[in-house]
Amino acid sequence: MTYPSEMNFSRRQIVGAISLVVVFLILVAKCSPDGRTMSAPSPEQDQSIAIPTTIAPTIETPAGSRFKLTGLWVEGEEISVKYTCKGESISPPMQFSGVPAGTVTLGLVVTDQDANGVIHWAVANIPVTETNIAEGSVPNGAVQATTAQGTIGYWAPCPPAGQTHHYVVTAYAIAQQLEFADGVDAVTLQTALDAAALSVAETTFLGQTP
Repeated sequence: MTYPSEMNFSRRQIVGAISLVVVFLILVAKCSPDGRTMSAPSPEQDQSIAIPTTIAPTIETPAGSRFKLTGLWVEGEEISVKYTCKGESISPPMQFSGVPAGTVTLGLVVTDQDANGVIHWAVANIPVTETNIAEGSVPNGAVQATTAQGTIGYWAPCPPAGQTHHYVVTAYAIAQQLEFADGVDAVTLQTALDAAALSVAETTFLGQTP
């Protein structure tokens, strides 16, 4: 004989079994025939999640630009007497342009190519924001070397009377601050600039003494 309590328990078992079957059929419906690939997400699930990044944006050099240095002279032509030993003996104004990405400081070296490359001016650690160099000065923070003349700073072109010399101005884009102070030997500073340069540019002018 079957008691009511036993009948009620059997019915609960049946209901539970049916529920499991229904859940199983729903899961199968959401899968592909091989049972591994889930069905397409719902519209609510199809939205992308933006993840913030700490990577700094890349600084791009404008297309077609190139690193160069220009001054108040025509390339390969004579510089104004104002900037020679027969004038005011002050450094000429200059301008850097096309500074490449990654540059931290700028530098420049003036050499006399007709005097075995003797250095007339060597400057480093020019802030990258100071691309315009005023005549007779250098930006704050820049360091100047001691030339073969024995003085710190600009040594005005002064070739022997009746001679014309070629002076090369080399510009440097540097990815760091160089560990030098005012008065460093000019050749030492030039060597350091050559070794650390990201990019180099040159311009030439003539100097003569009447």
